[in-house]
Amino acid sequence: MAVWLLTLPLNFLLRCNMTTLLDIDTNDIIVSSELDDIIFSSSPLTLTFDEQEKLKQKFIMESFHYHYKNNEDYRYYCNVQGVDENITSIDDIPVFPTSMFKYAKLHTADETNIENWFTSSGTSGIKSHIARDRQSIERLLGSVNYGMKYLGEFHEHQLELVNMGPDRFSAKNVWFKYVMSLVELLYPTTFTVNEDEIDFEQTIASLKAIQRKGKGICLIGPPYFIYLLALYMKEHNIEFNAGAHMFIITGGGWKTKQKEALNRQDFNQLLMETFNLFHESQIRDTFNQVELNTCFFEDNRQRKHVPPWVYARALDPVTMMPVEDGQEGLMSYMDASSTSYPTFIVTDDIGIVHNIKEPDLFQGTTVEIVRRLNTREQKGCSLSMATSLK
Repeated sequence: MAVWLLTLPLNFLLRCNMTTLLDIDTNDIIVSSELDDIIFSSSPLTLTFDEQEKLKQKFIMESFHYHYKNNEDYRYYCNVQGVDENITSIDDIPVFPTSMFKYAKLHTADETNIENWFTSSGTSGIKSHIARDRQSIERLLGSVNYGMKYLGEFHEHQLELVNMGPDRFSAKNVWFKYVMSLVELLYPTTFTVNEDEIDFEQTIASLKAIQRKGKGICLIGPPYFIYLLALYMKEHNIEFNAGAHMFIITGGGWKTKQKEALNRQDFNQLLMETFNLFHESQIRDTFNQVELNTCFFEDNRQRKHVPPWVYARALDPVTMMPVEDGQEGLMSYMDASSTSYPTFIVTDDIGIVHNIKEPDLFQGTTVEIVRRLNTREQKGCSLSMATSLK
């Protein structure tokens, strides 16, 4: 397989002008802290497991103190649980169930600084509403750039993307669509979906056009849309010989199409055959949810990595204490990148956390989502927590 020695300049994000969804004046992203420096300028290849652990402890504790000091509702929530600012372990930080955001609008940022209230897709019926200020959105973009480095280091003129989704202005405030659209701020991107209608011919034509230019290709979209594209190509006997020069990145899960969902092995095989890929490592999935301000990208072994500014745990659903490495538990995250709301959450997902140490090219923490947990008891708990806020 050809090795691409392509490099995205470390100061690219610091130079780029970024507009938010609301079409406000553009501003340069400013690296103003050690956390920003790690998000915007570091690489997954340069940090050892121990270094990541030290950064995680520091960033999460700083984030807790920031939100405890500046968010009256969160401070009250902590105090009700007997927690004040004098905690000694990040495991002592109180977390919210993500479903609570369906019932309460919790924000640390002043309302005048909130760029938008982003929502979940609402597949479960009620949408979550999450406030984000400019700094939180910029750091989200930084996490996308950080995660893309698991693919390799690319100059923006050496890689082009085809996104089976809307651009960030058409995405409005639906979080998954907005997150997937952010790649256009990093690389030239063609969008081939409008109002959830896929233009298959444009998608294929765009892939072939990039190939003719001799550039690297990256196809991005929900797994179901990529699946439909593969079926369309097979039905119309369309061949595409990508070889080693294409990546396929999926995100968002199968959502309402779970009955048609393929397991990962079958999905990989379908894409390998459809696009004549050199190796299944060219297929990567990403993880994010509206209540989390960071994207997790897979490495070349399809392991989803947690950046060093996020603490991922699997909790015993009865005791709510962390389980052993490699055991299933209720997934919980603490994300230091958000300044607009306290990102200390426990989710509806059952998953597994692995800590990868030496020897490994990509050290750090990985997560594996096993299944969803939807119970009346948990929804009742989140509603109770929401109404306990002042």
